[in-house]
Amino acid sequence: MPASEVVFDYCEPPETFAPERRAYLTAPAARVAAAGEPFLSHFDPAELAKELPILGFAELQDLGLAEMAVRFFGAATGGVAGGAGPHVIRARRVG
Repeated sequence: MPASEVVFDYCEPPETFAPERRAYLTAPAARVAAAGEPFLSHFDPAELAKELPILGFAELQDLGLAEMAVRFFGAATGGVAGGAGPHVIRARRVG
């Protein structure tokens, strides 16, 4: 659909996480799996940035862990380590 927009959250593949962050992900993943909502998909941000324009989404905004901490929780810039983790992405079709 022209001029449509999607917003979704995703997580990078666990093997791309630093070991301490990977351990932190294990408990929540087990909890949601036990509740019937297992983490089934993981995405590479660079791959999404290549694939979404092919699907017609020309405007992308992908927030990683550090950007979300600043935007949603008021964390000081640089106060949160970057690296692999959760994301929120907004993609809009133009036209």
